[in-house]
Amino acid sequence: MRVAVVAPSLFELKAACSVAISKLAATGHEVHAIVVSNTPVSFMSAKKEEEGPKETLLDNAGISQIHFVDGFDYSAITQANADKINAHIKVISPSAVIMPHWKSPSHNHMILARTTLIACRGVGSILMYEVNNNANFVPTIMFPAKRDFGIQTGDLDVAEERYESHRLLLLDEVEMV
Repeated sequence: MRVAVVAPSLFELKAACSVAISKLAATGHEVHAIVVSNTPVSFMSAKKEEEGPKETLLDNAGISQIHFVDGFDYSAITQANADKINAHIKVISPSAVIMPHWKSPSHNHMILARTTLIACRGVGSILMYEVNNNANFVPTIMFPAKRDFGIQTGDLDVAEERYESHRLLLLDEVEMV
């Protein structure tokens, strides 16, 4: 299975969900990082050369490939931003995406998360992390996309029904209406 992890920097990606990435990579999943920056292309090229060899970054985290999105506008949720992320999502074609939580107290994380949701329409599983509250994020429940594993629709419906009460516990009162 291919997994895409979206973050504003490699440092944050490692801080937020390095345990989950390591476990996914150890079990044979292909993990891609999408690093979303607001810096222009020319500065990103110089910065990539300064960071050192990519092999070191990839080997340490369990990431098979790093994709860079540059020129991201963190001031608003826009289709142009979503298109930049979606271009990488199309290339990776992930079964699951790990991204910042859409209700993050950080304005930049919230913009990135909501834009990523738009860019990831059609992806089977989306998991979210919050850097400040959960540095050791490890997903415990993952539902595979129906198209990926040939699961019968009835089997998936039973599993989804089993966890419906857990989902309701996590929703705010406004969302349940």
